[in-house]
Amino acid sequence: RLWHEMRLNQIQSEFLAAVTHELKTPLATLELASSLLRQTDVSKEDTDRLWRSHDSELKRLRDEVETLLEAA
Repeated sequence: RLWHEMRLNQIQSEFLAAVTHELKTPLATLELASSLLRQTDVSKEDTDRLWRSHDSELKRLRDEVETLLEAA
């Protein structure tokens, strides 16, 4: 029983580490895009590209959260 509890604890820890990593990646990209969009010297083309990236990462983050909620 103790081994089973230890293994379950390990699986939970590994799962949380993986989830944290998967959520940090789109968050970091969103933070970078947001900080670049705040700059006044960004070209129209770069602004459009950053917004597309922003939208893509938001969708990715929403999908990750939805998947986690379904798994829970």
